[in-house]
Amino acid sequence: MSIVTADGPATVPDMTLDRVVDFWAEVRPGADCLIDAHRTWSYGDAAGVTGAVAARLASSGIVPGDRVCVMTRPGASFAFSLLGTLRAGAIWVGLNPKYTPREIDHVLDDAQPRLLLIEPAVSASSGARHAAETAAARGIEVASLDAFVADALHASPVRHEVLSPDTDAFMVYTSGTTGAPKGAIISHRAPLVVGTEMHRHLGVGAPRVLNNFPCNHIGGVSEITLSTLIAGGAVVFQPRFDPRESFELIARHQVSLLIQIPTMLRLAMDDPALGSADLSSIEVIAFGGSAPTTDLIAALRSVCPRLSNTYGMTETAGGMTWTDLDADDETQASTVGRPPERFEMRIAGDAGHEVQSGVVGEVQFRGDYLFSEYWGRADATAAAFTSHGWLRTGDLGYLDENGALVLTGRRSQMYKSGGYNVYPLEIEQWLTSHDSIVEAIVVGVADDTFGEVGSAYVQFAAGSALSGRELKEFCAIALANYKIPKRFEPIHEWPTLPNGKIDRAALANAATTA
Repeated sequence: MSIVTADGPATVPDMTLDRVVDFWAEVRPGADCLIDAHRTWSYGDAAGVTGAVAARLASSGIVPGDRVCVMTRPGASFAFSLLGTLRAGAIWVGLNPKYTPREIDHVLDDAQPRLLLIEPAVSASSGARHAAETAAARGIEVASLDAFVADALHASPVRHEVLSPDTDAFMVYTSGTTGAPKGAIISHRAPLVVGTEMHRHLGVGAPRVLNNFPCNHIGGVSEITLSTLIAGGAVVFQPRFDPRESFELIARHQVSLLIQIPTMLRLAMDDPALGSADLSSIEVIAFGGSAPTTDLIAALRSVCPRLSNTYGMTETAGGMTWTDLDADDETQASTVGRPPERFEMRIAGDAGHEVQSGVVGEVQFRGDYLFSEYWGRADATAAAFTSHGWLRTGDLGYLDENGALVLTGRRSQMYKSGGYNVYPLEIEQWLTSHDSIVEAIVVGVADDTFGEVGSAYVQFAAGSALSGRELKEFCAIALANYKIPKRFEPIHEWPTLPNGKIDRAALANAATTA
C-alpha cells in the first residue's frame, strides 16, 4: 500500500500495525512519532520501546490471543501499551476512566483479560479504584501503566514471530444503546487499509494530528493514533479536550490535520480565545460522528478552507466515506461524501436488494477491512452480515444525484407516525439550522392516536430561547406536518455515553415517562 508523505511517495508493505513503527524507524528514524506533555519520541525511540513493552508483556506471561485491558487517557504510554500488546500478539482493550462500575464489570467479565494497566493520573478516580479492586478479585494482574512501560525498558529482548495482518489486534466495545456493549474485534489489516485510504484522500503528508479522543474509542485508537503512524506522522496527545489548550498545542507542535467531532469543533469556534489563536499550520479539518450545521462549516472555513465530512463506525475501523475537500458548505453539512474505490458500499432496501439513487435504505459495506467478530458473540456476528458478506450498519441513507451519501438516521431511531416513516436526523438538521439552536435531538414516543410522535430536546445558544409554538412554526417551513415534533423540551446538559456520544436511550426514556 502506498502513502504520500512529506518526503514524497512511500510504500508500506502488507504488515502488522506494530511493524509500521519499525518501517518508519528505518526510513525516517529521527522524525517525530509521539508527543505528549513529558517528551517527544522519535520513530527510532518508539520502535525500541514497542519491542521492550512486548518483551515485558511476555515476561508477565502474556501470550498471543490474551487480552490486555488498559485504563488511560491519551498519551505516549497509551500508545506504547497498544503497540507493545500488538507486537506480543495479544488483544488490546481500552477502558474509559469515566466508565461506571457496571460498565467496568461488563468489560472485565466479557473480555476476561490477563492484565489490567491503569494510568497513575486516573488511578484515584472511582472508576479506576473499582476496576483495580474488581480485577484483583477476579485474579487479574493489576499494574501501573507508566511503571510498566518504564520497567519494560529494562526487560530482556524477546523474539516475536511475525504475525498475519488478519491477526486480532484490539477490541472496542460498542456504545450499547440497544443492549449490553459488544466487543468488536479489529484485525491488524483493517486500520492499515482504512488509514491508508483516509490519508490518500486527505493528502496531508506525514500529518501532525491532535489526539484528545477517549482511548476506548475507535477514533482515538484507529482513526487518529494508528492511522497517523501508518502515514509516518506525529501524534500530539491531549489528555482531555479543552479548546484553549488545543489552540496552544496546535500552534506549539504545528498540527497539520485536525480530526474532531462537530460538538468539539463548535466549542472551539465559540471560544473567545479563537481570535488570538495561531492555527495557521492546519491544512485540513476532518469531522464526523454527527451532522455539522452550515454555520459551523462557515466558521471552520475561517480557520482552514479545506474540510472533509466523514462517515464510519467501530465495525468499519474508521471512516468509509469522505466529502471532497473543496465541496461547498451545503454539501459538507448535508452529505458524508463517497467511499474510495477500495471500499464496496451499497444502499439496501427492506427486501435486501440494492435500491436506486434517491431511495432510502440501509447503508452496507463489504470488504476485508471490516471488524472480524463480536467477541464471544457468534450470534451477533452472524446477524451483523448478510449471506453475501455485506455489513448491516443499521444506518439509513440514500445516494443523491452526485452519488454522495446522505444519512437520514439510524434504523433503530426511525419511528412511524400516522403510518409515515420519520427520520429524526432530518428534523434535527433543520432545527439546528436556526441561529438560536446549538443542538437538537428528536426521539419517537408512543401515542394513542398516531402510533408514535416526535419529542424534541433543544439546546439553545446563550441568551436565546424559542417557545414551543415558535419552534413548531419554524419546523413547518420545511417539514411535513407528520414530521413536526409534538413536544419541545429545552435542555442545558446532554446525557452522554462513555464514548462521549449523546445517550438517545436516556432521552427517549425521559420523554416516555414525562
